[in-house]
Amino acid sequence: MGAAMNLSVQTIRRLFAALALLAALPVAVQIPVGTAVAAARRSGDAEAVQANNRLRPFTAGTHESAFSLRLPRGATCPGDSMNDDWRVQSFVVPSTDDPGSLRYMVTGPEGPENDARVAIYTSEGRPYMNQLLGANSTPGQPGQIIELPSFSFKRLPIDYLPSGEYRMGVACTDGKGVTAQYWDTLISIESSPTSMQWTVLQKAKNLDKRSNTLWIVLAVVCVLVLIGSVATFVRASRAQRATAEKDALR
Repeated sequence: MGAAMNLSVQTIRRLFAALALLAALPVAVQIPVGTAVAAARRSGDAEAVQANNRLRPFTAGTHESAFSLRLPRGATCPGDSMNDDWRVQSFVVPSTDDPGSLRYMVTGPEGPENDARVAIYTSEGRPYMNQLLGANSTPGQPGQIIELPSFSFKRLPIDYLPSGEYRMGVACTDGKGVTAQYWDTLISIESSPTSMQWTVLQKAKNLDKRSNTLWIVLAVVCVLVLIGSVATFVRASRAQRATAEKDALR
């Protein structure tokens, strides 16, 4: 009887130990503090445009070509820089990378040394990183993204980015360099030790139609001016004819 009781107690203890171990498992597999649990959201397209005419798309260029990026009208970050410590970053990463999972250091997206992740460089040769947003009067308000500058790839060695497809764009990051949202486009690069060509593969779909609207407005204005000129000419001709007829009757 004593042996049976002792066996029963041992069995109960083992059962409780097993239950305690199972209860501890969720704690053991918790994600470490600071690890991203979800990718940031893609907020739209970053259309490649000509540096000297932001209304005209940029479709293809070389290592030296100047271009810029145009975001949808009213593009903002969750907060501004002065009150909320948000910043604007830029990136060129392989198309297989998720721009929403990027974290940014001083000179560009974080990654292994000599990998194919870089910031976009301005035409003056500076990496477009940690840029300030328009200041708000109070914290917690969306921060306006200031117009992006002229860019080019000439700051990088001509074959620094291997041939392939890349995602290029800009992102909003918090004070720790973690991406919250981004805008991008898909490009293709063909590079060699002596040349570099790149092409835009993705046509922007969600940008406002400022360029089309501008041309429509200009066309309407031209038509109205032409109609007004013709009407003025006709009235003047009729007035001259009437004057001439009156003079002939005198």
